[in-house]
Amino acid sequence: MPWKRGPVDDRIDFIRLYESGEYSLSSLCALKGISRACGHKWVKRWREEGLKGLEERSRAPHDRPNQTDPRWVEILLRLKHEHPSMGPAKLADMMSDRDGNRPMAASTAGEILSRYGLVHHRRRRRHFMSGAGERPLVVPGAGHTMSTDHKGKFRLGDGSYCEPLTMADPGSRYVLAIEAGRSTTVDEARPKFEHVFDEYGVPEQILSDNGAPFCNRRALGGLTRLSKWWIDIGSRPVRIDPGKPQQNGRHERFHLTLKQAVIQPARQTLLEQQKSFDAFRYEFNLLRPHDSLGKLPPASAHVAYWRRLPERIAKAEYPTFFEVRRVHSGGMIKWQSHLLFLTELLIGELIGIEQVSEDEADIWYRHVVIGTLDLRTTTITSAKDRDDD
Repeated sequence: MPWKRGPVDDRIDFIRLYESGEYSLSSLCALKGISRACGHKWVKRWREEGLKGLEERSRAPHDRPNQTDPRWVEILLRLKHEHPSMGPAKLADMMSDRDGNRPMAASTAGEILSRYGLVHHRRRRRHFMSGAGERPLVVPGAGHTMSTDHKGKFRLGDGSYCEPLTMADPGSRYVLAIEAGRSTTVDEARPKFEHVFDEYGVPEQILSDNGAPFCNRRALGGLTRLSKWWIDIGSRPVRIDPGKPQQNGRHERFHLTLKQAVIQPARQTLLEQQKSFDAFRYEFNLLRPHDSLGKLPPASAHVAYWRRLPERIAKAEYPTFFEVRRVHSGGMIKWQSHLLFLTELLIGELIGIEQVSEDEADIWYRHVVIGTLDLRTTTITSAKDRDDD
């Protein structure tokens, strides 16, 4: 959410210009469109009372035993200025002491911010019963899973487009990257993943949607050059059901917060937008309290992934009871005098075939099942879900 100026901001700006000595009081009042008497009033209040003197004077009775300490009001306003995307509850949490005691309730913070014109009123959210029956994703905790997505392209001030790539740890809510890019290609995405893997390690699984560059729904196992590389370095692609973004709900909610904070409005250039992303990521990870983390920021729960990014890709190995085949030109393997097409992405690689029933066999690429082989018809289809023994 962009910073919305209130009356106090205008008065602070007036005082700053006056104290700079660049303007006389008369010329400054003319510039700001106020009377000299009004200008004198704000200068006098500033010198006698500081920031409190620039507030609107209430006509309510002066004797108010429950009035909030002006020092906390000043701190609240300063925090709101530094973190404009945060609401009253988050800001009140940031002022808490080590025991979690807040100097003011969230409702009080909201009233104060509203008084200064600093509350962004949202339309009431409409709730729907999806009835989709989406399956739960198992995330044991921090340092296990990575979620990733493209935010969706938007136009920058210079007329060009930005297509942000985001990565996060859903277990800790820690945002690993917000990268301003121009496209959703593998060539643009892979270096960004390499940088994150090198800094934070390689997760056990990577959750994404079914779009480029994470998935090709027409390829066996949905493989793309990017998701194949994820498997090569020891991770496992996990995808939500098509059309079910709620299955990656934490990442979607993060995207909403990101949009409200630094995309509406967009910055002028890609570089300026990246700087805004970096500042937002710092605030989100280290300063922004999260209810699910006991009012602590994500950095308090973040754990690095234990697997390191390998310097070279090791040769694929399979158990001795697997039938092992090399994928030849055209993406084909030979099976009982038949040539079966897998995918051209695996040309030169070894795959493993494990018979799981009288009629079916699983096709493995490293530690991931990518397809099912019908032993009667020698046809290959998408991998079938089976319960673990």
